[in-house]
Amino acid sequence: MPESVRILLTCVGGLGVPKLVEYLRRIRDLDLTIVGVDANPNAVGASFVDEFHRVPFATAPEYSEALLDVCRKGEVGLIVPLSDEEALRLSKDRDVFAEHHYSVLCSPYEATRTASNKYTFLCRLQERGLPTPKFYRPSSRAQMDAALRELEYPEICLRASARAWLTRLPTHRPEL
Repeated sequence: MPESVRILLTCVGGLGVPKLVEYLRRIRDLDLTIVGVDANPNAVGASFVDEFHRVPFATAPEYSEALLDVCRKGEVGLIVPLSDEEALRLSKDRDVFAEHHYSVLCSPYEATRTASNKYTFLCRLQERGLPTPKFYRPSSRAQMDAALRELEYPEICLRASARAWLTRLPTHRPEL
């Protein structure tokens, strides 16, 4: 008989959530109930989970308490953050959730903070002698233009701490 498990997925408005839910449901050894939360009441994943609850954004002071309320109501065993912002917040508040016997699937805060900032992450890789692409952290348009002249193709310009698909910047090279 499959084990009954209730998990909570955050940020179910992400475009990959329907496929993630589909794959989770393929796990035959689990009788899985998926609880989804998002700040957007019209989140795409709301239609794919078993229960949906609207919560504040992860940056709101009341976020963790709102998530705890959902966990209490739904007897959730595992919380899976699906956005950088929520992983950061939940890794920071991990002990609060542990006190209530809820597990959060994320790394400790410092590791999460490092991994979610592209510049910091690349610097950490270099410090450890690992190969990285060439990268710069310009603080002005002139510095960005100078950095772009130094880079070889392909070039991608991203803000250090944001999602790539939201942050691609146009370059000075018209052929791109």
